[in-house]
Amino acid sequence: LDMELGGLLRGGQYDAIDATGFIALDGTLQLTLINSFTPAAGNQFDLFNGTTVGTFTSYNFPALPPGLMWDTSL
Repeated sequence: LDMELGGLLRGGQYDAIDATGFIALDGTLQLTLINSFTPAAGNQFDLFNGTTVGTFTSYNFPALPPGLMWDTSL
């Protein structure tokens, strides 16, 4: 699954999925930064609204500035 992050506005500046049923997670989640956007400390991205089942088997995320790291715990 490829998703783009280009700002902090859900659905307008970054991709998001809303589901009334289950969202089955599997495979690789790839994030791409667009529009020269660089996430900052404390930024959060709610990519999925709905009940998720499963997990991604791998992540392919862009590098972040020194001192920052991606957190996939939520």
